[in-house]
Amino acid sequence: MAEDESRRPDFLAELKRRHVVRVALVYGAVAFAVLQAADLLVPALQLPSVLVTIVAVLAILGFPIALVLAWVFELTAQGVRRTAAVDGVDAVAGDARGATARWVSVRTIAIVAGALLVTATTAWFAGRLSARGGESARALTSVAVLPFANVGDDPANQYFSDGLAEQLLTELMRVEGLKVAARASAFAFRDQARDIRDVARQLGVASIVQGSVQRQNERVRVRAQLVQASDGFNIWSQSYDGELADVFALQDSLAQAIAGALRFELGLEGRSRRQRGLTEDIAAYDLYLLGRHHFGLRTRASLQDAIGHYEAAIARDSTFALAYAGLAEAHLIHPFYDFARDFAEVADVARPLVQHAVALSPERAEVQAAAGVLALYGDWDFARSLEHLGRAEQLAPSYHWTYHYRRQTYAALGRYDEALRDAYRAIELDPLSGIILGGGLALVLSMVDSLEASARAYARSMENWEPAPFVLSLYGDLLARLGRVAEAESMFVRWARSIGYARPGEAAVLAHAFESDEHGRRITRLLESVVATTPLRRADLVLEYRLGEPEAALRAVTEAVEQRHYWSLLLGVEDARPGAQALQNDPRYIALIERVRPRPAHR
Repeated sequence: MAEDESRRPDFLAELKRRHVVRVALVYGAVAFAVLQAADLLVPALQLPSVLVTIVAVLAILGFPIALVLAWVFELTAQGVRRTAAVDGVDAVAGDARGATARWVSVRTIAIVAGALLVTATTAWFAGRLSARGGESARALTSVAVLPFANVGDDPANQYFSDGLAEQLLTELMRVEGLKVAARASAFAFRDQARDIRDVARQLGVASIVQGSVQRQNERVRVRAQLVQASDGFNIWSQSYDGELADVFALQDSLAQAIAGALRFELGLEGRSRRQRGLTEDIAAYDLYLLGRHHFGLRTRASLQDAIGHYEAAIARDSTFALAYAGLAEAHLIHPFYDFARDFAEVADVARPLVQHAVALSPERAEVQAAAGVLALYGDWDFARSLEHLGRAEQLAPSYHWTYHYRRQTYAALGRYDEALRDAYRAIELDPLSGIILGGGLALVLSMVDSLEASARAYARSMENWEPAPFVLSLYGDLLARLGRVAEAESMFVRWARSIGYARPGEAAVLAHAFESDEHGRRITRLLESVVATTPLRRADLVLEYRLGEPEAALRAVTEAVEQRHYWSLLLGVEDARPGAQALQNDPRYIALIERVRPRPAHR
């Protein structure tokens, strides 16, 4: 025991001689500084938090390796060489030469093993980071903003939470190269306890923005996070707390932070809210959000509510460009849901609204889209419609309504390949939208005789959506063309009920009207009875079905063209049904097509 104690000072001296103690101290100081720097820089640069763990693990693994290397090698004027041994220290292990040889072998094995361990560990982490990096690269190109949870006891604040999330996705839609899922599809997952991977799969995105909003009196608190859908990896998260009066600055900060986490520039700097088509009046903004909420419901009553809220927003702020655009758009689509309204009438109402919006904020996609819809429905100026909608696409590549409306313009021109392209693009951005699926893609598919595909699109559109009356009639029309008479009868009954027809059972004869001409007079009498019990005009119905006596049908079509009814835009589409052929070859009908379009549409 005494002999061992007498040797211990020599061993300590050898550690000092070989600079092992110095290396340990320096290594510890440097490792501590690196860890502190990583802990500060990783969140600041919005890098994956796992990097801090990687640095710590590598620092721990490197410590024994550094000590072994310090014992074995020394730095001299001649370069790095093996450290010379001292007999007194070698005697600690017994025979000097044998011990030295064994120690060198042990050191060699330790160095090799340590090197292999560090290499394997580094490779494993690099592989993980590479995999995450690949996933992150995909995540940076597509995102969905789910509805923010309304935290609190007041359900009336739900629209405020929805509006904040919608405003966020609206700003992100303007980023070129970033696919953003549309509101209707993203908000379909409200209050659903779904696996985030399943949600992302259905929306066709690789990352998800989730959040919550708590509004109490004049204060608002927002929590938001950006999640990689493949593994739930948190790419970014942050909380905001402030006065309600500062909610606009909060929105901008939130949008810029998420765009930055996605490695994109949002470009809000130097542009006021007014220049961006928004308002600085919180009450006007609340009314606008209510308008957007009711607009998204797409019913006759909800559209009327949306119109009222938009008008109230404009009354508070006459420079609110997006409110003007929203109001114009609500008026322009209202006739699809309320047959009492006339397309020419709503165009006259929408025209000055669009002019105001364009004058105030021409660089907003929503404004350009509204101008494109007015040119389509109100003026039948298809070239100008395509010009405005093309500009809207440039301003916000992920604004799905641009493609939906342009699909209608291309279809009116008979440019079906382009119409299908835009219809599929709109569905890609808004995959769960019934109106885009049933009122857009399905209609174009039927125009190019893809009848079975069109029927599938109609059926899918009705899974999560109560369709507008015109979609029910179009679907019934298609089912009849496919010979699925019983289903067509059922669909026409739904259509008749949706428009308030007093005797829906008689609508079943509509399906049989496609089978032979003998039903022509009966269908005419039925349509007349429908007109007598609803605000519908005969022109709307006869044009829609292309049925009835040729002279009566021609008069109805002429009336519809003079009133600039939307269905007039479909004139010239081939129709093999009884009654329609009488119109297709009539010179007067061809002249009407020329009034709608300078050139007839051909596939």
